[in-house]
Amino acid sequence: MAHPDDLLALARLKAATCSNLPLLAAQAGESARRVVEGLPVLSSPYVPVGTVWGIPTDRTHLIVRQDAEVSSDRSVFYTSHRVAICAIARVGFAFPHAKALVRVIIAATDPTA
Repeated sequence: MAHPDDLLALARLKAATCSNLPLLAAQAGESARRVVEGLPVLSSPYVPVGTVWGIPTDRTHLIVRQDAEVSSDRSVFYTSHRVAICAIARVGFAFPHAKALVRVIIAATDPTA
């Protein structure tokens, strides 16, 4: 997972010095999704700039803290046959093996140097 600005910078990198292959390859059938060595790279504005997180999916849990509340309202769209639906769920993430998380710091480099 990386900040969108970092993901853009990583998309410009090549797989090797003498290579023309991009570091982030497009996944077959999904042109907008990027992968590195077959693993998806996600973008989030909540990741600090200059940091990339490697999060193993087999050591990550989604915890439901409270049952979802669902409500509907037909009066909002009374001019047509539509229903407004609101759903609220309280969830959290758990990382029982904290040492499995990988934090990569991207060092700022000057390409003209």
